[in-house]
Amino acid sequence: MASADTIRSLYRAIQFRDPPAGELADYVARLDSGQLTATAAQVAILRSPYTVNFVAPVVREYQAAFGRVPDLGGLDFWADSTGAGYVDVLELAKLFVSSAEFQTRYGAGTDVNKAFLISLYTSVLGRGPDEGGLAYWLGSGQSQAQVLNYFAQSAEFTAQSSAYVENFLTLNAAGKTLTAGSLLAQSPLTLLPEQGFVGGTGAEAVRVAKTTASVAMGAGDDVVFLDAIAPGRPGLIAGGPGSDTLTMGAVVANALAGDPDSAALVTGFEKVGLLSSKVGTTLDVGALNAKGANAITTVEMLEPGALGVVVKDIPSGGALVLDHYSPSPIFIQVKDAATSKTDAFTIVMAGVGAPEPPLVIVPYVEAITVQTASSAAQMSLLQFESNQTTSVTMAGPAGFRLELAASSLSSIDNQVAASGGLTSVKLNTKVAGTFTYQGSAGSDECDARLAGGNTVLRGGDGDDALYGSQGGSNTLEGGSGDDRLFTGSGSDTVNGGDGSDSVFIGSGQHQITGGAGADLLIVQSTSKTAIPVILDLGRGDLGPNPADVFIFAGAGAFQAARVSLPGFGTLSSALNIAGSSTSGNTVKWFQFSGSTYLVQDIATATTFQEGTDRVVKIAGLVDFSTANFDGMGGLTLL
Repeated sequence: MASADTIRSLYRAIQFRDPPAGELADYVARLDSGQLTATAAQVAILRSPYTVNFVAPVVREYQAAFGRVPDLGGLDFWADSTGAGYVDVLELAKLFVSSAEFQTRYGAGTDVNKAFLISLYTSVLGRGPDEGGLAYWLGSGQSQAQVLNYFAQSAEFTAQSSAYVENFLTLNAAGKTLTAGSLLAQSPLTLLPEQGFVGGTGAEAVRVAKTTASVAMGAGDDVVFLDAIAPGRPGLIAGGPGSDTLTMGAVVANALAGDPDSAALVTGFEKVGLLSSKVGTTLDVGALNAKGANAITTVEMLEPGALGVVVKDIPSGGALVLDHYSPSPIFIQVKDAATSKTDAFTIVMAGVGAPEPPLVIVPYVEAITVQTASSAAQMSLLQFESNQTTSVTMAGPAGFRLELAASSLSSIDNQVAASGGLTSVKLNTKVAGTFTYQGSAGSDECDARLAGGNTVLRGGDGDDALYGSQGGSNTLEGGSGDDRLFTGSGSDTVNGGDGSDSVFIGSGQHQITGGAGADLLIVQSTSKTAIPVILDLGRGDLGPNPADVFIFAGAGAFQAARVSLPGFGTLSSALNIAGSSTSGNTVKWFQFSGSTYLVQDIATATTFQEGTDRVVKIAGLVDFSTANFDGMGGLTLL
């Protein structure tokens, strides 16, 4: 039953009919016996005589007449009618040439004249007419319908369109109906000198030379490749309804930037695609928008290796899409950004990797969004510079690395999807005030060691790594995962949260809460005047879990007996007593003024050696006499 349903579904989607009984039985038998897979059956039906002789010709007739795929209702009716022998595709051509859609595309006249034939050659075959062909059709005495039908069913167009027809029918079989589209979208049509173009309703692509006449794209998301342009060209290059892209290299971009008359010849586009170039590129989006009545808000780097790209006067809220890397910085000038208003800009990482990280410079823009375009592998690293940016939002389905030099930065909000993999942030310069980082639901890393001032770093869910500033006080909050937290040199507040965290404890008057879970406390503090304190040391914060573990790197021994201190001494004298050793690298402990101290006596000296010996404070009186030492620096309270 399942095999029969599969075959019926394929016939209805590809041939718009139920399968004949004999064909159904044959396919089912081969499917059930394992001689044929469902995919092989689909290919066989796609290439069967019925599809080739009755369905594909109707698809080609629609494509030739209107530059688009057929609506499914029309295809169903005409494929059934031709298959049953009621009509042939010439009758369909006669109906099409009388339609308003056809006349908009090819002109309102009924004559087979030179203009009609040039348009037909261009739109259907993707080339200009040869002299012999043009002369033949002008003298043939045939109607527009006859000529259209000949072109649509010619061997040349059949060969060109075979993959397109199969793709359309395959999408329909998969339930993914292609509602608009054109052969031109697969490969741009190169317009010959003095040829114009009028677009249809599908997505189309044309390549334009400087001598080309007027180009008017139709509805759909179209692409115009502009190879050259000069003032005084015969007509406009116009986009139509939809989101249209103007694609060019450096020479054309520079010409448009330097000549307002040239910029005025291009109109109706929403996006610019930049090609690779060995010379610097200046793209004046402001001039294109003002002179040519464009609404360009997006610039896309389509090829690798573009040198020295400058984008001028792109509107606030615009976007740069990075399909490929650029070996030189990309400089983005947002229109009127150097004013008191708040501006925004988006950088989209759409590529699948880069041999060297792109550097994007966006001055005077307060709010920046950096996002990935898909869950596929992305560029591994983006470098970003801005003197005025205060907030950055990271987003998208895939993780990435972001390095920033932004002296006014105050916050980063990481909204990358939890399933996107590791997201990493590194500050490469000092920031003016307090810097706040909000981590994503996944695993992320924030390195704020160069921030210079105070920071608030929150990891969120996932296994995070947070590096506090070395020049200020930090608040480090790990969240629910197994986090790694690195204190700075100020007075930090650290909370590991749930999970088994690793806290790297440097010198400073830090207050550390490990949180639930068995945590690793890596002691690296070497100052007796700025001693970090552990607030919640436990024998296993989650009941049966192992206890928190201190790590004293390089320690070879543990003195279980508490260090004996003389009465009425100072903390400094107590540290000197614990730090006196002739053998070195022994972990010792003592209690002083209601707290407990662990000292790693590294130097073979008679006093605590500032900068060499290590010390950490534990809130409360804790007995380490029965603690377990693993002989490699690990100390666990039992």
